[in-house]
Amino acid sequence: MVPTTPQTPALSGELPTPDAGPGDGIALPVEALVGGGLLVLVLGYTALYARGLAQSGRYAKGFVFDTCPICQRGKPLLEARQERWFGVPHTRWIVRCTECRSVLRETTGQRWRYAVDPLENPFLFERFNGREVDADLLRELARRAPEFAAHRPPRPVTPPTFVDDDDEEK
Repeated sequence: MVPTTPQTPALSGELPTPDAGPGDGIALPVEALVGGGLLVLVLGYTALYARGLAQSGRYAKGFVFDTCPICQRGKPLLEARQERWFGVPHTRWIVRCTECRSVLRETTGQRWRYAVDPLENPFLFERFNGREVDADLLRELARRAPEFAAHRPPRPVTPPTFVDDDDEEK
């Protein structure tokens, strides 16, 4: 018998491709996935750290207004409270008036909760006390502060007198 070799069919230009199964395709090594995940974490941490540093220097040149819009006499006194979350600096600002007892507490970036002194300006107390305001509204309020001066109660000309109860008992 004559040994025969199997004949291969003539190629017509394209080779038949086997069907791709569920395990076929591009496989990334586990090290590449872990390295990529760590890179994303490091870049995210760096971005949060840079943002925290920018927050801590936000009011280095001064606050949104120079004169308290409530009493129109006091100046804003800024107090920074810095906390760290996993080493990332996070600054919360508190602004107090040097004359009246009005206080602004930062709730989020550029958003503030106003605590207005009701004795200084009852009109603005009704409209802004406990309300969250943004920096644009604070600028507008400071610009229009002279309009609200008519709503403030008059300041006493003479200070109240102090009566010492200990002198009466003798």
